[in-house]
Amino acid sequence: MGRRTPSWQLERRAAQAKAREQYLTDKHKNTDTFKATVDKRPRFRVGYRSLYKTIATAAGGTATTDHAVISILASEASTRWFEGVAAGAVLADGNNKLGLDYTAVNDYVEVPKFNPSKIHAVVGGTPTAVRTKYNTRYVKYTANAQGEAQASYTAPISIRTGTLTPQAVITAAQTVATSKKNVMGEYGRIWYTLEYEPTTLDID
Repeated sequence: MGRRTPSWQLERRAAQAKAREQYLTDKHKNTDTFKATVDKRPRFRVGYRSLYKTIATAAGGTATTDHAVISILASEASTRWFEGVAAGAVLADGNNKLGLDYTAVNDYVEVPKFNPSKIHAVVGGTPTAVRTKYNTRYVKYTANAQGEAQASYTAPISIRTGTLTPQAVITAAQTVATSKKNVMGEYGRIWYTLEYEPTTLDID
C-alpha cells in the first residue's frame, strides 16, 4: 500500500500548476521576456594564427614548421566590440587586440571542426528578479539584451606575429579584458578558452 500524499503537497502542486498556466498565458504579452524580432548577427572570415596546428615549410632548403594561419568564421559584432571598432568602420591590420588578420583571408586554408582560442565576455547589469513559470524567481545579473542590445560576446584571439605560446595568448586576453573593464559593470565577467587538438598540416 502506497503512502498517502499529504494535502499540503497536493495544494502546493495545484498552486504551481496554476502559476505555470498563468505564466505561459502572459508570456507573449510581456515585452521583458519576449522579443518578436530577430537581430542579425552576421559572421565573417578572419585569418587566425593557430596555437598548435603547424604547417611544413622548406625555408632555404631546410625543412621547418611554423604556426599555420587558418581561415575561420567569427562574429562580426563580437570582434568589433573587443577591438573597439564601431559598426561600419573598417577592420584592418591596425586593429590588433585579437591578433587576427582581416585582409588576406582568402590566402588561408579552412579547417573543419576547428576550435580556436577564444575570449568571452558577459556584460553585467542591474540585478533584476525574473519570475519563473512556477511562480518562483531567480536574480539576473547580466545586462538587458532586448532590442539591438547585446550582452554576451565571443571572438577568436591569437598573436599575429612573434612568439606564439599559450601564455602569450593568455596575456593578450588579459590585455583585452583590461581595455574593456570600464564597460563590464559590477557583475560582468571575461574569460578565455585555449585552442586544443594539436595536429600537423603537410603541404607540398
